[in-house]
Amino acid sequence: MTITTTANRADFVGNNCTKGYPYTFKVTEATDLDVFVDGCQKLLTVDYSVSGIGAETGGTVTFVTAPPCDKAIAIVRDVPYTQQTDYPEEGPFPAASHEDALD
Repeated sequence: MTITTTANRADFVGNNCTKGYPYTFKVTEATDLDVFVDGCQKLLTVDYSVSGIGAETGGTVTFVTAPPCDKAIAIVRDVPYTQQTDYPEEGPFPAASHEDALD
């Protein structure tokens, strides 16, 4: 699959009510996201959870407690620079796994 967006960040402002905030880019692990409220990084599973892992269109970051009014919220894709795919010499070259490796 080709990359459908080059976005890697979603910004919002808290309102003391909303707990769920969408992101519109693919991540393959929940740890591929960094989440900040008012400049302070929040902790996965302690402060928020992530849905939509692996979805081309993204998903939702859901906070345990709604961020306060007028506080900046940033959801940032932070993917490690590692190569997960290994192609054996003279082995098959499947298109799907190759595209995922490049994404």
